[in-house]
Amino acid sequence: LKITAKVAGAAVSKRHKLDAPLGVRGRNSNNDLVREKLGWDYEQSLEEGIAKTYAWIKEQVDAQKVSNDEPVTKEPSTVQFIDEVCSV
Repeated sequence: LKITAKVAGAAVSKRHKLDAPLGVRGRNSNNDLVREKLGWDYEQSLEEGIAKTYAWIKEQVDAQKVSNDEPVTKEPSTVQFIDEVCSV
């Protein structure tokens, strides 16, 4: 989230739903086998990848706003959250 906030140039917040089921605490991968068997390795940093993905998503959202004059809204939910703010 911090990298995304930096790429977006914006302060963002995350909200934790306290009564939601817990999943995997981390999402890490070990690419040693891929490197060994396929000779493949990533060529960009995580921040570079997030920046490219963010730019693509922003382009899609902006295009949708142009083609659809109605703003996308979501009904607020009534669940308990803890707010955390990440700033650039």
